[in-house]
Amino acid sequence: MGRKAEAVRFFNEGNNCAQSVLKAFRDIAGLQEETAAALAAGFGGGISGRRETCGTLSALTMIAGILEGNYPVTDNKMKTEFYNKVKKCFSIFEGKFGTSNCKELLQKANCIVKSDPSERTPEYYSKRPCGVFILEAVEILEKEFGIED
Repeated sequence: MGRKAEAVRFFNEGNNCAQSVLKAFRDIAGLQEETAAALAAGFGGGISGRRETCGTLSALTMIAGILEGNYPVTDNKMKTEFYNKVKKCFSIFEGKFGTSNCKELLQKANCIVKSDPSERTPEYYSKRPCGVFILEAVEILEKEFGIED
């Protein structure tokens, strides 16, 4: 199963958007599935239900850090290059969806926006656009960081 399909499967099993993306890249991150889920637990719902940065992009940023964030902390050139690469990923996402803000993404899809997690029902999955955002974040990571599926 490819990363995209796996990430969507994780979401459909009840994982939040950040957990779904991070778990799909757990091999690259050197993480067990449970550890990846725990690390990303607070990033769902736009950071713990605050509806701010989309959790898929929080996970993307964590994976980017694992891949290319191990530079000397005093090397501002490398830090800037890394930041610019992550910013490019956000820009690609925002170019497709108009925003990286969870609340705005959900509002555009006419979803009810609330801070508490929603019960995962067939109706929830039929209305929630998060699977599309998960697919895009996985695609951006694979393309921008040269990751094989």
